[in-house]
Amino acid sequence: MTSPTPEHRFLGISGVPDDRGLLALPAEGPLKSGQVEAALERRVDEIERHPLSGSVEARRLVAHLEAAADRLQATIALEGRGPLHPGAARRAAQRVALAAKSHERPPVVAPKAVRPEG
Repeated sequence: MTSPTPEHRFLGISGVPDDRGLLALPAEGPLKSGQVEAALERRVDEIERHPLSGSVEARRLVAHLEAAADRLQATIALEGRGPLHPGAARRAAQRVALAAKSHERPPVVAPKAVRPEG
């Protein structure tokens, strides 16, 4: 018997969700930056209420959720659908600052919207 995935254990998600599914956002339609941040906050709250919230697995899942939110935020920004929520801008600034301290290039969050077709 296989053990449940972190997504299933902490959030009750079955299968392999896309970024919207991971954050429990509608599968279709335009999103606003604040909508993505609110969804991220709800999911992180769910994890924090779990008995294993202090585990390495929980921290990794939160990082996974943040990366999903960042990809959605990048898509919103690239499509010109409004300003970024302050929380999204803060996460981006923290990634850049951390990369500067470690003398590494900051990780690129590449949304599907900018990937070449084909």
